[in-house]
Amino acid sequence: MPTTSNNILALDVGERRIGVARASLIARLPEPLKTLQNSTAIADDIQTLVLNEDAAAVVVGLPLGMQGQETEQTRTIRDFVKRL
Repeated sequence: MPTTSNNILALDVGERRIGVARASLIARLPEPLKTLQNSTAIADDIQTLVLNEDAAAVVVGLPLGMQGQETEQTRTIRDFVKRL
C-alpha cells in the first residue's frame, strides 16, 4: 500500500552507534531524533523506527575521502545498506 507520509529518516552509521534524524518533505527541516546501538538487531530496530515515525523513506549518509574517493568506511557503509 503506498504511503502518504512526508517523513524521511536519515541515518549516520558509525561502528558502534547510528545517529537518526527525521525530516519533513514539507518543512524541509531536519531534527535529531535518537541514537541507536549498531548491533545484530539493527535491522529490526530501524524497521520499528520506520513504522513508528511513519517514514516514507530512509537515507544513509555515504562518507567519501577528501578528494571524493571511496574509502574503507565508504565500503563499510555500502555493505551495511546491502544487509539492511
